[in-house]
Amino acid sequence: MKSQSAFAPELNILEKKLIENRKQSDGAKQIAKKVQLVDDQVQSWCSRVIQKLDQQFNENIGAYQDKSMAFKFEKIM
Repeated sequence: MKSQSAFAPELNILEKKLIENRKQSDGAKQIAKKVQLVDDQVQSWCSRVIQKLDQQFNENIGAYQDKSMAFKFEKIM
């Protein structure tokens, strides 16, 4: 059986990997938050534009709420 000191190099390597993975995870979470914020802003803008188009031109784009954003942009255009 290996002694405690024999495991120390392996533990150090694993601890360094763990720290690096946590840093990457934190970075990914921050990026995900930013992406979600931008998505919310674009969705809100898109909804306001659709509402205006529906009011001013008697369109019925707002009925497509369950469609993708690409579909909504196509309808806006």
